Amino acid sequence: MRANEFGIGGGMPRRILAIIAIVSMLTALIVPTASASSAIMWKGQSWDVTTQPSPPTVGSAAINLDGSITLTRTAGTGDVQLHVNRVEPLDGSGNSLINQNGTPWVQVTYEDNAQSVGVDLFVDDETLAADPRFQVGSDFSCAGLGYTRYSNPGTQEETTFGVNCNPGDRVAGTIHTVYVGKRADGTLDYNFDGVWHTSTYIKDHTAGSFDFNDVYLRLRKGPSVTGSATFIDFQAGDNHAGVPTQCTTTCYADAANGSILNGGASMADAKKSIQAAIDQVSAGGTVRVLPGNYSETASNRTLSSIGGTYDFGLFVSDAKSGITVQGVDALDNAIVSSGAVQATVTTNATNNFGPSGVFIEGDGVTIAGLRIGTNSAGQNKTIEVIGDAFTLKHNDLTDTGGSVYVNDFRFDTGSNASHVQSYSIQDNAFADGLSIDIASGAGFSGPTAGRQITGNSFSANTQGNFPLISFSGSGTGVPWFVYSVGGAVITGNQFGDS
Repeated sequence: MRANEFGIGGGMPRRILAIIAIVSMLTALIVPTASASSAIMWKGQSWDVTTQPSPPTVGSAAINLDGSITLTRTAGTGDVQLHVNRVEPLDGSGNSLINQNGTPWVQVTYEDNAQSVGVDLFVDDETLAADPRFQVGSDFSCAGLGYTRYSNPGTQEETTFGVNCNPGDRVAGTIHTVYVGKRADGTLDYNFDGVWHTSTYIKDHTAGSFDFNDVYLRLRKGPSVTGSATFIDFQAGDNHAGVPTQCTTTCYADAANGSILNGGASMADAKKSIQAAIDQVSAGGTVRVLPGNYSETASNRTLSSIGGTYDFGLFVSDAKSGITVQGVDALDNAIVSSGAVQATVTTNATNNFGPSGVFIEGDGVTIAGLRIGTNSAGQNKTIEVIGDAFTLKHNDLTDTGGSVYVNDFRFDTGSNASHVQSYSIQDNAFADGLSIDIASGAGFSGPTAGRQITGNSFSANTQGNFPLISFSGSGTGVPWFVYSVGGAVITGNQFGDS
């Protein structure tokens, strides 16, 4: 638990009876109020359950067996809200202790429902004449959207950030974590899924200290009666220090002890996910992956080569060319054997030309010392590579029947030249039926010596899908094998019984 967190966040016993509070209450349309008489205890807070008045709306709040809480609208189309007037604990005057140092913060984890208007966190000062307030969540077409507002005269607002705001970018069931903290000077820092955004809008337009008083978790109004939103966690504290220094040439990931709020520059300040570290590291830098189990999603990624927006498990773009993703032990020593890996990666890709659990677009990328498992949304390509000079070494690849698939989206038909001219796949362990597949333009040009498949161990091939090492070029009749391919140096590999 973070220091000065007051013990109000974190887990709740999983075996708990569902508690349901149903209420149809009147609240202010623009700025919600907390006038409900029914309450429900969750994450150490006594929450009112409120709804909007127009049209009359009925909603419920139910605590689930896993400790999350679900808001459900059963009549009307207005907002259904969890509301706490002052985050506990309180001081002797009834004020929340999260405001005692002038550096309050709140953090909420929730599932996007992909419904209009959406799901969000709303915090209001309630005491200052300018009525400062903010909201952040998944609203309208945006997977992530943050507003900062004040009144007097009239309502003035700033769109602090908008993330993935194209139609279809909001996907039901996607889990997001939002954090908002106030610095001592009044600056607000937002963190949405590990990415920081900063606003001085309230600081610049409001006299007095903006306290985090009224807190709402909202299922927003929608075009239909039915609707629900699930909130997974709520935390708060009094010690927001600002945006941490972000890593550059070396970034750390730690599934067990890292945080989306961390800068990633050291083991003690590691990012929570490998993708967050990839997104932060400079081109040519290194991501050091500490022991643990990683479930990775790279949402709404655009390929510079073919366009389009897709969800991968891990994604290395052209902008991250030259990076190394290196598994390490607890002492930060690099893993140099497939039998010694300590970080396990499962992926959540859904791209419609795969799925591709790990997608490598950048050139000169290395993945080393990891265990890479099966993609949760279906199996096709364990790792797909369209970047030149890719290196895969010292990994334990456990995706039975999967593929390390190297192909060339950027084959130059004018000069009949490959973009992918070299690769090195060495000293990896391959699960049953997991194959190396070189396809469509990869290695057609460039020296053969630059393409190495050496020292790998293939356990077996009982899956019977493909040869364990294959080369597929034009003239096969398969529509996605368009261009001819070149050979490679293949030596020192071991093959188990089939």
